[in-house]
Amino acid sequence: MNKLRFKALLILSTLCFSGFAQENKDTIRIREVIITDQMLFNPEQAGMQVRTTDSIVLQNKQGQALSELLSENTSVYIKNFSYGSLATASFRGTAASHTRVEWNELPINSPMLGMVDFSLIPVNLIDEISIHEGSSSITQSSGGLGGAIELKNKANWSNRLSLEYTQGIGSFHNDREYFKLETGNRTFQSKTRIFRISALNDFTFINKSIGEIDPISGEIIHPLDTNTNGGFFSHGIMQEFYKQINERNIVSLQYWGQKSERNLPRISSYEGPDNSSVNSYHEESHRVAFSWKRFTGISHSSYNAAFEYLDILYTLDNEVPGLGVVPVNNSGSNSLRFLQSISHLRTLTENTEYSVELHHQYIVVSSMDTVSLQGYQKSINTISLRNSLFRSFGKKVNAALIIRSELHGENTRPLIPFLGIDYKPSDSLPLVLKLSAASNFHFPELNDLYWTPGGNPHLEPEHGISIEGGLHYFYKRKKLTIEPVLSVWQSNISNWIIWLPSVQGYWEPQNISEVKTNGIQLCIKAAYDHSNFRLLANVNYSFGNSLNMGDTTTWGSEAYGKQLSFIPKQAANAFVQASWKGFFINYSHNHYGERFTSSSNEPGRRFVFYPYFMNNIALGKKLNYQNFQAIAELKVNNLFNETYHSLLIQPMPERNFLFMLRLKYTLPCKN
Repeated sequence: MNKLRFKALLILSTLCFSGFAQENKDTIRIREVIITDQMLFNPEQAGMQVRTTDSIVLQNKQGQALSELLSENTSVYIKNFSYGSLATASFRGTAASHTRVEWNELPINSPMLGMVDFSLIPVNLIDEISIHEGSSSITQSSGGLGGAIELKNKANWSNRLSLEYTQGIGSFHNDREYFKLETGNRTFQSKTRIFRISALNDFTFINKSIGEIDPISGEIIHPLDTNTNGGFFSHGIMQEFYKQINERNIVSLQYWGQKSERNLPRISSYEGPDNSSVNSYHEESHRVAFSWKRFTGISHSSYNAAFEYLDILYTLDNEVPGLGVVPVNNSGSNSLRFLQSISHLRTLTENTEYSVELHHQYIVVSSMDTVSLQGYQKSINTISLRNSLFRSFGKKVNAALIIRSELHGENTRPLIPFLGIDYKPSDSLPLVLKLSAASNFHFPELNDLYWTPGGNPHLEPEHGISIEGGLHYFYKRKKLTIEPVLSVWQSNISNWIIWLPSVQGYWEPQNISEVKTNGIQLCIKAAYDHSNFRLLANVNYSFGNSLNMGDTTTWGSEAYGKQLSFIPKQAANAFVQASWKGFFINYSHNHYGERFTSSSNEPGRRFVFYPYFMNNIALGKKLNYQNFQAIAELKVNNLFNETYHSLLIQPMPERNFLFMLRLKYTLPCKN
């Protein structure tokens, strides 16, 4: 029955495509869009919580990893496994695999694990970042029970020539280089970006996991230790081409190649030899994305095709007396992903738009551990159909209705709906009230299904039902602007997938848990301009519960109704920049509340990550001379030398420094 319903929707959408292709291309009809100062009251975002990262924040974070930008400037929770190591993102108390990530329409979540390592993505590679919170992710794809992050590259059609070189040198043998070349004219643009990053991460710390008792005082003395085997190296290139064929057609082609190598530091309680328990991680990726877009007065059509190759190798070696270095784990995985999508948006009437998108993705994965000789090789096809209707009801109400249907392998899921409403109480008051309700599904990842040993091919998809509300206000008076956004949400997720120890002695995933999340979030942007002085501020605060409502026979009564492990209830960050005549000072503050490591939320040092307050500051000067620009900046991270942890028995760095020098030459196109 589900397959018949999917085919019926597919046929209906195909007929819509055919009808749209017969439109009169000389007809121009523009649907009314209400703009309140800088706030867009748009039916295509009715009920949705979508935020685009400020371009000034992107400029200030040049030379850093995307994980740092997200943790310090958005409501996204970044879990760092150690300094310079794996960094995953999650929204509103969900898992990292519940965050969908796209680069120029190409999903880049790992086909095996379902997550993205944001520490490997330099901010220099990205031109625009959009955050789709909660059910707003349905506009991008299914599966984003927490939300979605959209990464985009764009052409600058006013550029004739631009050269940019950035050099960064910092603590712990941190060395960074970035180069960007842009050239073109009003109809063709080319961008080339090259980067190289390396660091030893050999910072010192007081090792409180090891200690000796002073024979005189009886006090425990903790030694000064050095983080070892924590270095990483990454380099890559991104090449982009953009072409305006005519005033209605634009094509683009992007390539992103990257290779990364990183050592995984040991836990601080390790007291063995330096040549034992040596972990390393190697990743190589190649991505190609092609896009064709066509615009008319009443429609917008697009076609996207993309390819991704991902190769991963994880090794663990031990030193055995008499045998030398013995491999314990040598696990390699590679995947191929092919994607095609076609979409069409058409203005039906002055107040109504209809959009349809057909999306096909094919993935093949091969995984093998050459030590244990265990692995799997699987492939999966996914076909997704999205139908969307957007309508304005006068000048006070906008509504969006989105219905997805998905064929995932041999499985067809019920329709995935989204209904969003925006209400503008007054024409004179720049205030919009938002409300939405949605259902979403997240299919198990390939490792969940087929990992050897432990994969469970009988897992059911996770199912989330959510309701959200909020308000968006824009205040502007003379030289001051303030833009607050308030959101509240409630979500129930059934069939939550979690890995648990089995009677066979290994871990395996099960559908055993139900999770309820609810919370409130406040985001405020502000700016003040006066003569040569400018002050910018961006503040985010969230309070949320992620409660385990699973079966007490499996979890035990102690875990029922408790906060999920490693997820803080409170998180906040603030970014402030003051600039005057080329001088600038940036201050960022990042706070995470306590996080429990046990499902029963046991108190005590062994089971709790205590709250920490991270403070960073940067001082710099910008010089401009004709077409040249130079920016020198000194950054101080962990300004107050905070002691904090992201993982138990895993040290994080003390106060450290980074000096950045950016040189840029720009030649605009002639009019």
